[in-house]
Amino acid sequence: ITAVWATTRTGAAFVPVDPTYPADRIAYMLDDSAATLGVTVAAHLEHLPRTVQWLVLDDDEIRDDLAHRSTGPVTDADRAAPLRPDHPAYLIYTSGSTGRPKGVTVTHRGLGNLAADERHHLRVAPDSRVSHLASPSFDASIFEQMMALCAGATLVLVPSEVYGGEDLAAVLRHHRVSHAFVTPTTLASLYPAQVPDLQVLLVAGEACPPELVTHWADGHRM
Repeated sequence: ITAVWATTRTGAAFVPVDPTYPADRIAYMLDDSAATLGVTVAAHLEHLPRTVQWLVLDDDEIRDDLAHRSTGPVTDADRAAPLRPDHPAYLIYTSGSTGRPKGVTVTHRGLGNLAADERHHLRVAPDSRVSHLASPSFDASIFEQMMALCAGATLVLVPSEVYGGEDLAAVLRHHRVSHAFVTPTTLASLYPAQVPDLQVLLVAGEACPPELVTHWADGHRM
């Protein structure tokens, strides 16, 4: 997550890639997007195509290099060209359920508008705690991250092996999550009493049964 937003600061656009995706899909996304540099960690490197140069963040040489870099804000003086609101911020791919995945570009202006809308409509504040469940290759992951970052709130990373039920409830309860974004299927595996700190609840990705809304709307902003 740090690498993703550091990339936007440089003026480059990021392409989030879930390392658990099939190799041919990853190769297609990298080739189609014309990516020139990849950022990863050693545990995933052997499964990634060598069509781009990979920056391995936990490599000793890279760590030593980063330790001597400035931690000050990135400005246009550091960039290859000035950064403008209508420059691409990221490229994300559709699921491919109706054919080949299609890349969709979102600009910095679009990210700014999303941040403003989320902060206002979802009443996100610096003391809010936002859950993050989505795969990095789904646009929902950007929605979750921006929900926290737009207000300087806390982003709670749900372990990748946790999908729902009591395991998810335990994470949300332990970290006192106040804002959550889940699918109706995931929500159906939870009960309101399991997540007492939850205030704002969003569902998306599939049809939401009316009875699920009835069950959760009382006591929550849904």
